[in-house]
Amino acid sequence: MEETLFHDHATGDAVPALEDVSELVEKTAACKSDGALKSAWNCEVHYPLLEMARKSSRHKQTLRWHNITNASISPRSLVPDLREREKVQSRKVDFGLSLQLPYSVKRHLAQQNLQLNQSDYGPVKYNPIAISIETRLPGEGGLDARAQVSTWAEAQIRRLRVLLQQAGHPQWQELPIPPLPLLFVQGSDWTFWCFEDYVGNGLLYEQGIEFGRTTSVLGTYKVVAGLQVLMSWTTEVWWPWIEEHILKRLVGDVFMNLLK
Repeated sequence: MEETLFHDHATGDAVPALEDVSELVEKTAACKSDGALKSAWNCEVHYPLLEMARKSSRHKQTLRWHNITNASISPRSLVPDLREREKVQSRKVDFGLSLQLPYSVKRHLAQQNLQLNQSDYGPVKYNPIAISIETRLPGEGGLDARAQVSTWAEAQIRRLRVLLQQAGHPQWQELPIPPLPLLFVQGSDWTFWCFEDYVGNGLLYEQGIEFGRTTSVLGTYKVVAGLQVLMSWTTEVWWPWIEEHILKRLVGDVFMNLLK
């Protein structure tokens, strides 16, 4: 049997095994019927699905999913709204997809105390986050989730502006930053949101695009396909932007030597 039969011809990514996808559908049903807590959904359904999509992606070597439920926004000054700043400990998300930078680059960033994200949580401190995910139980907290991810994304934009300034970018205040993909997962349902910066006035596109459900095999494959598209975006759009406007300027010769 030809190996190409197991690849998505649109993205070039592999397709997860039917057995693994079916198991996730069964776990989704169990979490629903048992009234499982959010932590159980994250552990038994969401994270395995994220890893399934990553491991079948052609970008798997350079990307990593992190459980960042305990990653707080830091410093608090990244939250402009004083009322939101008081809630900063609760303005977290559950998962993040980051680019895995070479050790020599991360060591240089650490020496300069240059965290790349809106959190100083160790696993993502020097690995730039591209995609953030907030999860909720079925039917739970849509409005609060919007406030939560908006604060998180706006803090990320503000941190990127600080890095652009530290990097000496002449247009650090006006340079367009790529829109930030945000995923909202409500039980089995996956929805794409997006946060765009308008130089100080961020906008969350919260109407959303539902792109799959883990209640069926087909719905789960749709989620995997959507995640793989976002992983391709991360390496083809987000990474070149970070590389050109921040890393080349911040780490200089260390980074350039890696490209030779």
